Amino acid sequence: MVLLLVVGLSDGASSDSFRVVQASEILAKIENGTRVDYKFVVVEGDLDLSELDLPTGHVERTEYEIAFMKLTEEVKLVASPINITNSMIQGNVSFGNAIFMNSTIFRWTNFSGGYTNFVGADFVGAADFWSADFSGIAYFIGANFGSDADFGYADFDDNTNFWCANFSDNASFWGADFGDNTNFWCANFSDNASFGDAYFDGASDFNGVDFCGYADFYDAYFDGASDFRYADFYGYADFYDAYFDGASDFSGANFSGVSDFRYADFNGSADFREAHFFESVDLSGVKFVSFEVDWNSINQLVCDGPAYLELVKNFKTLEQFEDADSCYYQYRQWRQDTKSWLIWSKYIDILAHLSCGYGVRPSYTLCWSFGIILLFGLALWIGNGIYRSKTPQNEGAYEKTWAISTVCSVSLKKILFLSRRILHILVAILKMVTHSPKIIWIILFKLGPSELLGALRNIGEMSFTTNVSFKDSLYFSSLVFVSQPPHDWRPKEGWKYAVMIEDILGWLLLALFLVTLGNVMIR
Repeated sequence: MVLLLVVGLSDGASSDSFRVVQASEILAKIENGTRVDYKFVVVEGDLDLSELDLPTGHVERTEYEIAFMKLTEEVKLVASPINITNSMIQGNVSFGNAIFMNSTIFRWTNFSGGYTNFVGADFVGAADFWSADFSGIAYFIGANFGSDADFGYADFDDNTNFWCANFSDNASFWGADFGDNTNFWCANFSDNASFGDAYFDGASDFNGVDFCGYADFYDAYFDGASDFRYADFYGYADFYDAYFDGASDFSGANFSGVSDFRYADFNGSADFREAHFFESVDLSGVKFVSFEVDWNSINQLVCDGPAYLELVKNFKTLEQFEDADSCYYQYRQWRQDTKSWLIWSKYIDILAHLSCGYGVRPSYTLCWSFGIILLFGLALWIGNGIYRSKTPQNEGAYEKTWAISTVCSVSLKKILFLSRRILHILVAILKMVTHSPKIIWIILFKLGPSELLGALRNIGEMSFTTNVSFKDSLYFSSLVFVSQPPHDWRPKEGWKYAVMIEDILGWLLLALFLVTLGNVMIR
């Protein structure tokens, strides 16, 4: 009452401006279909539409609405525009199971009777409850808001229930104050839903809610547990600077649009398991104690350095080590992209990226190792860069002294010769396929698997001038990479430097591989 007096005085009214109106007077106007317009009044008695002789309409109800919401398919039709502002309703309000054909306005009105019932109500016109005060239970279960619904700065006491409510137009709960047990379970917001700067004093349930437009929770404060399980955010989900003091559950939620959690503070556990982010999610400046999320569910992460490192630490704490590695990998990529090309550390980052995936991708090092072994083995084979020394065990082995110029010229000639041969073969095959593709299938069919394997085996045994095969050069390259070359094989003049380079690379890559593997496997 004190609040209403303050409000009345602020609007230029004195305390004497509040007069007492009986609920029967208002109900009579509703029954007659005349306009209800009151300001600065105290309504005594219950406002109950069930006893009024009003025209009725038929509404199809589901079994759930009939059995659990206690609704009937015969509903009251209220034609009177209702405008009760800056007032106090001391009795209970039972406006459920009715269709309000015109606007319904209760701005700055205090529902102090303890029970406000709009269950199954259908607001065809605007529903304005801006700064209304609901003392006690406020039920809008299954209510349908066909136009704008304004509950901005409304004050809800315990047990506020908007189960399965449908908001066809904009819905504003900006700055609203919710008490214990706020329930929007399976509500549908077809347009924008604003809960910015709202305060949830107790548990809040948004389980299964459809946010089809802009979902605004900017600077909202959740003092108790918040439940957003299986909620669908089709538009922009704005949780910028929101504060979650209790546990928050977003498991199974779908974020089809951009998700903004910048500077949000999750003081309790945050559960995003099995949630899906189809657009970018911004976690810059976010704070959390425990953040459970599947890394693969995040499509595009926008983050800053401290948030990245907190996520890595969080994944390790939750024993999601693969997610921790993936998050750290993306963090290093982000750091690398932000650096200027004039800074040397950028080139070190590039080297760390390519060689070992910033220390979390041992497969990178392994691929480089196999690639170097194959590359040097192929070079030694084509360039005829090794020979077998003459020993008592292999009398008559090939041995020849080579000059650097001779090796280079011979290697270049052979490479050019092979390139021309391969090019001619490819051109011939291309012409054959172009003119008659069936010929290839016939040849392959007639050759059979054994003939094809034999042809590949012959290629592997090829040698250019000596009896050194590709397998021997690959064997030599492998031993040089991992330890020492075999004692009876020697590099020819000019190739010893290549062998030395491969040996150095081998030691470096093997050491890097062991360090990276240990970093990944030892937790």
